[in-house]
Amino acid sequence: MQDTFFPVIEDTIYKRNGNESGYKFIIREDTDEILSCVTDSYRLIKNEDVVSKILNIFKKKKIKTNFVGTRQFSNGAKTTYTWNLTNQKVETQEGEEHYPQIILVNSYNATTQLSFLAGVFRLVCSNGLVVGHTVGNKTNRHSIYNTDLEKIDDYIDNTINSIDKVFTKDFPTLVNTKYNNRHTSKFLKLFPDFIMGDLVQYLSSYNIKTYWDLLNAATFIATHRMNKKYESTFKFEELLYPNVVKWAKAEA
Repeated sequence: MQDTFFPVIEDTIYKRNGNESGYKFIIREDTDEILSCVTDSYRLIKNEDVVSKILNIFKKKKIKTNFVGTRQFSNGAKTTYTWNLTNQKVETQEGEEHYPQIILVNSYNATTQLSFLAGVFRLVCSNGLVVGHTVGNKTNRHSIYNTDLEKIDDYIDNTINSIDKVFTKDFPTLVNTKYNNRHTSKFLKLFPDFIMGDLVQYLSSYNIKTYWDLLNAATFIATHRMNKKYESTFKFEELLYPNVVKWAKAEA
């Protein structure tokens, strides 16, 4: 985690006449790399500040966690942090254990707001499933008008509550709804072209009877066949769950 706490500074951009332009650079100080060019209204939220705030909230609320790890994109311009919530566990079919996750997303290049995503960790095969956008993705803009780190407490509560919906409503629908092959083409289009060979080979050997089976097959491919270092993989993970749930509900 410490390697994501590199020094970041703001550098005002001036016009030729010496007046401020209304823009500034966000610079990674240890490498002198310009991470982004943003407007003056952009407020820099440092990774270490928001992580420290979250850890204090976990401690205050007595939330037991296991830190999973970080993922950095664009030389640290965007970073994710993932914690398993170990004091909550749900067993689904055949005794499979699932733990809820909280995923923090922060950026220095204005590509994303400060975000909290709900996630689910499937213990049986170490699959990590991002379920964020349909279960209460909580965001906070990097703006001098809308950045209140004190609200993170509420964001974490809302994210945890949104995971309850996944376990009590979405999962039963996925488990109990028979898979309809009419969704196969849409499913395949979610994946990048380079993975298609592995995907088809894996699916041909995987007995997909329900949308739960489909989801687990997809998360296995994403976890074990796609490069976690690429931001495109993270974006795929965000899109996967809401689409599969939508298809399942259409058939339920």
